[in-house]
Amino acid sequence: IYQLLLKDYSPGKAIHFNSVLRIPEPPAEVEIAGDFGPYSSNDPGAAPLSGSFTMKHADLSKFHAFTGTLTAQGKFEGKLGALKVNAVTDAPEFGLTDTGHAIPLRTDFSALVDGTNGDIKFEPVHALLGETKLVAQGQLESDPAGHGKLLTVDISSDEARIQDLMYLFVQSKAPLQGATRFQAKVRLPNDSRPFEERVEMKA
Repeated sequence: IYQLLLKDYSPGKAIHFNSVLRIPEPPAEVEIAGDFGPYSSNDPGAAPLSGSFTMKHADLSKFHAFTGTLTAQGKFEGKLGALKVNAVTDAPEFGLTDTGHAIPLRTDFSALVDGTNGDIKFEPVHALLGETKLVAQGQLESDPAGHGKLLTVDISSDEARIQDLMYLFVQSKAPLQGATRFQAKVRLPNDSRPFEERVEMKA
């Protein structure tokens, strides 16, 4: 946090805040404004929290397998331990490092966030990859094996174009074109292996 402004502070009442912070993964600047509290040390997760945020120029290359930058904006409301988030994101040149191919990716999503431990439940995510419409739902939660966070996502589409899906993964022009449907389960554990070795997908 390199900028923080608090207004109307009074014990037992909500605090209005404006802040600018830098997040490490992906590296980005985030502007947040809202109201927090009243806060009780006996039950931190019950503290009310509401407001809005804007994320600018998130560098997806931090994850090595991806290229492009992402922006996001949205609103949040609820309690610190159960925060409802609604947001949209835009990555106009989302791509993969291995192929160098990029394609626009936009999302509109709702999520339930536990601000006390960082767990997230996506419910759901609507995405547009090129001209392919995707729907996803899943969660980012503590790995039972004890290795940080585990991401599990179910992805489906009844309105997909196979050329959009293949273009990211092939070195040249997508060899197939046409409409398709699919369902897939994705699992991404948190360890030191490269992304392409960690990701597990079943279709």
